[in-house]
Amino acid sequence: MISPTDTAYRLLPTSPSARELMDAYTPGLFELKFAEERTRQAAPRVGLLVLLKTFQQLGYFVKVADVPDSVLRQVAEAAGYDVVPQELDDYDRGTLRVRHMALVRSWMGVSAFDREAFRIIVKASVQASRVREDLADVIPVRFPPASAGRAPSVPCRQL
Repeated sequence: MISPTDTAYRLLPTSPSARELMDAYTPGLFELKFAEERTRQAAPRVGLLVLLKTFQQLGYFVKVADVPDSVLRQVAEAAGYDVVPQELDDYDRGTLRVRHMALVRSWMGVSAFDREAFRIIVKASVQASRVREDLADVIPVRFPPASAGRAPSVPCRQL
């Protein structure tokens, strides 16, 4: 089985450096204003900012529970909070996260995976399969790691 580190997709660092925290995970003024205009409470605001910053770095959404504590602290402090809101523990289980994902997509100017994207992926995979000997060289570089829960389910007969 191929490891997520063998794919073309970036993974969250388990212990980001201080510089990486500042450069990659500190929301800017426009991002802070974006979150402030769309949330009223601390946990939703920090959750939205965490989704935004991690999506910017990775290109896909991760669960807040999977984000390193140092990143959560960095985002919370940049948003003006001394500590990470305790209510953030429930953020991944609610519908608010789904609404925030739509806000982040809109802010970033991207759309969710749809039929057209599926068609493009299948076409690219078929083309790649013509020059690759091992199926594992085709699929994992086209989809995020399945263990992260983001890869679409693609029955082989559809390919």
